[in-house]
Amino acid sequence: MQAEDKKLLEKFLYGTCTAEEIHRVQELLTLADTDKVLQELTLREWNEPSNSDVQMDVIMASWKQKLHSRIADAEDQTPAEYQTPAEYQTPAEDHTTKIHEFIPRKKWYMHRYAAVWAALLFIGALAIMQLQKINREQNIKHLQFSNAKNHPVKYMLPDSSEVYLGSGSQINFSQDFVGKTRELTLQGEAFFDVKHDEKRPFIIHTGEIHTQVLGTSFKVQAFNGQPTVVAVATGKVGVSRKTCKLSQTLALLTPGHTITWNAETGKAIAGEVNLKSLQQWKTGDMVFEEQTMASIALELQHRYGVNISFIDKSVTQNQVSGTFPADKPIMKIMNILAAAGKFRYETSNQSNFKIYKTE
Repeated sequence: MQAEDKKLLEKFLYGTCTAEEIHRVQELLTLADTDKVLQELTLREWNEPSNSDVQMDVIMASWKQKLHSRIADAEDQTPAEYQTPAEYQTPAEDHTTKIHEFIPRKKWYMHRYAAVWAALLFIGALAIMQLQKINREQNIKHLQFSNAKNHPVKYMLPDSSEVYLGSGSQINFSQDFVGKTRELTLQGEAFFDVKHDEKRPFIIHTGEIHTQVLGTSFKVQAFNGQPTVVAVATGKVGVSRKTCKLSQTLALLTPGHTITWNAETGKAIAGEVNLKSLQQWKTGDMVFEEQTMASIALELQHRYGVNISFIDKSVTQNQVSGTFPADKPIMKIMNILAAAGKFRYETSNQSNFKIYKTE
């Protein structure tokens, strides 16, 4: 199609064609390549990439069919104010009457034609954008990494960032980190060593808590029903709480600092962490620093596949510190914790433990 015809179609889309130009547009609508040109003009208007999918041709053909149908209906439904007045309904040889009849009908026809096409164009553009969005979403592959072992497992992410996924944990993300951000969801705990990228923030979703970085290393603990803890090893980490009603900044963390969000109390508590302990966790060592027995029991359950129940609930809040190598047997760990945490336990099969308060 020639350049001047493309410009003419563009004028028509904006409703600026003259009566003579509309006749040329009618001729162009019968050409094979007109649909493609209209598609390009529409997508350029909405700043969308070109799409050559077969479904696009179907949509364009549907628009065109509806357009001609609407025009045909319009011709049969001329408004009363544009109908030929009775005083002008004289024999066909009266040319003056024809002029009076032609002018208002021609003007009405042109505006009705342009209005119908503009409406169909807008609806069609929305259909194209929705179709493209669906196609993009369908083409995006989502991956899930999980860890059923009793020690952290290292995975490589699409941007070359590294994640050490804790026992009983999983992450979900798009295969190629499509978009302006690198986002994933985490259930459980993991240590992240994120590749720096100023243009694409790295965001971790753990329920209402969002952890965002550009490139740094840090650990996130977010088991269901437990407080969410973010601890930073290097760089800066932004932690926020986002719901459908609010967006709240909780902390901007630097190395050695933590933030703990308790959903039950609605409070965020700042704290500190030993940097060495974060690195030890990656290798499989368990490092507890003034942690409650409730959180320690949860990690032991995931790490060793055991069940720990508190007969005396007050013991859950006892705080304990300690470092245990990855290969330390569960019985030895329980003995050390019992002495430090001021409790006693019972077990018959080394898989189920009942904890009581020391009398």
